[in-house]
Amino acid sequence: MNKNNLITPGTVVCRNKELLAGNIDGEVILMSFANNEYYGMNRAGSRIWQLLEKPVAVNDIVNVLLEEFETDRQTCLADVTEFLKMLLSKKLISIVE
Repeated sequence: MNKNNLITPGTVVCRNKELLAGNIDGEVILMSFANNEYYGMNRAGSRIWQLLEKPVAVNDIVNVLLEEFETDRQTCLADVTEFLKMLLSKKLISIVE
């Protein structure tokens, strides 16, 4: 795996500022002009997107979600990491060095 795409609990990530984002019924909708695609996020994904407004460590995202959703740390970390990898692969977020 490319070192730049490795997401760990200590990885700091942030939104791609070139996206158009909106909120419909509490869920985030994104439009990527670079990809010519739009994306809809469920409640958990929308909350993660909110947290990505400023650079944030993956572990900090997990800590917030553990307070707001009924899940355990291991499952939450795995789900958040997978979600962030998908966002990264679509260039919707970036890793902050």
